[in-house]
Amino acid sequence: MNIALIPARGGSKSIKKKNIERLGDHPLIYYTINVAKKTELIDRIIVSTDDQEIKDVCLYFDAEVPFLRPKKLAGDHINDFEVVYHLLKWLKKNEGIVPDNIIYLRPDFPFRKTVVLNKAIETYMKDKKADGLRSVQISKEMPFKTWQVKNGYLNPIVEYNTIKDPHNAARQLFPQTYWPVGYIEIYDCKLVLREKTLRGKRIIPYLIEEETINVGSIKELEYAKKFLGGYDFYN
Repeated sequence: MNIALIPARGGSKSIKKKNIERLGDHPLIYYTINVAKKTELIDRIIVSTDDQEIKDVCLYFDAEVPFLRPKKLAGDHINDFEVVYHLLKWLKKNEGIVPDNIIYLRPDFPFRKTVVLNKAIETYMKDKKADGLRSVQISKEMPFKTWQVKNGYLNPIVEYNTIKDPHNAARQLFPQTYWPVGYIEIYDCKLVLREKTLRGKRIIPYLIEEETINVGSIKELEYAKKFLGGYDFYN
């Protein structure tokens, strides 16, 4: 069983109640619920929220909201593992099931295509050795050339092989790197429960080549509204 999990806490600070802020004719979270409903390889859609208003909106759009997440699991410091782990423990206790996979879909990425989600899930399910999948894009900047400030001075964050000064070296000397984007993530439920981590050892990189929009600010929301008119959610 593949369960789509949509995390949607009510305490967003960038945009109040961001997940139900209007984007076109619908609340933001509608677009994630809707594309999950049209994705053939998703069996159930569950929203994890701490907010009754968000719960009511999601129920209206036919997503499952079987609980309100405890407030202690809804603060700024809560990470994805805690959200996923809470759901899996709840399902095991209340329904006596452990699903095969969690399809993690963040609601602040409203622009997804059903064909891409189906292909990503299909790619993961065909690889019997894989224990996860993460959507990625090619990094615009090289991590080997990044700095951090310590005691007021620049220090390299990473070193690479025997290159003495990577910050001045040619890009061709370094491997291609990838940046994670929140289009889709897939977690093996047994791994999460057993190892208490979302990070497997054989994570499939699923390359997203189209533009992605992460609605995390008013400016990004306004851009998403302009982008919405010409977007094809299917192909």
